[in-house]
Amino acid sequence: MSAGDERNAAELTAALLTIKELANAFDDVAAREVSVKAEHEVAFLAAFGWWGKIARTARGVTLLADAGLSSEATPLARVVVEHTLALKWLLDGAPETVLAWEEEGQENQLQLIEEAAKAEWTLPDWVSA
Repeated sequence: MSAGDERNAAELTAALLTIKELANAFDDVAAREVSVKAEHEVAFLAAFGWWGKIARTARGVTLLADAGLSSEATPLARVVVEHTLALKWLLDGAPETVLAWEEEGQENQLQLIEEAAKAEWTLPDWVSA
């Protein structure tokens, strides 16, 4: 193994340990009752949900890596990094960024409903504009 390969292996090991800690930290917090000030409730809910997605994706990375599928885990590891950066952006600009994020989500849902109607798909009764 070359020095570069050893360095890459060490970096991967450190990254996997960090990812495991992230996933375990989420599990620890999710198992507890959390109280949040009213003015932070919307930001907390958005961030906590996003953190959950990050933690579960991180768990997938560790499962793949533990199974000897490190190269297959790489795209998911990238998602963990990208979503973590997006979460930081969300929280740094809260509450405005949270409201913008919610608005975009609502617009995307409406667009999906409109496109489904154009395609003459039968939508469940609970789906409405």
